[in-house]
Amino acid sequence: MKQTGAGLIAENGCFYRHPAAVAQLLREDGTTPDGRRIDLGWVGLATDIDLSWRSTIMPLFKYYTERTPGAMIEEKEINITWHYRNADPEFGAWQASELHMNLGKILAHMPITVRADGRFVALDDFRLALT
Repeated sequence: MKQTGAGLIAENGCFYRHPAAVAQLLREDGTTPDGRRIDLGWVGLATDIDLSWRSTIMPLFKYYTERTPGAMIEEKEINITWHYRNADPEFGAWQASELHMNLGKILAHMPITVRADGRFVALDDFRLALT
């Protein structure tokens, strides 16, 4: 595989990986000339994130996925997204509206943000929410 010299950022900036060229700058002990330790693997920036709410939400997401042909669930390290871009547009939007309403009731006491647009409904820890 050819090296591009690019680093990577994933999951809305919550994880990053340095470019491979950074390894050439490190001393044998894995530190920079100024003494900083560099992790060449994936580095997580989101710490102390409580994901216990997932077990409460997954049955609801599965219910709407089963009811909506073309819908799917995407689980990431930090969020869960219900996609309906491959569903019938009208039915998918209607199901998304219902899901959004039900999530609002279930998550009212939890620090979770619900994001929705014409293709998905996503749940994030409120500290990581995109605006």
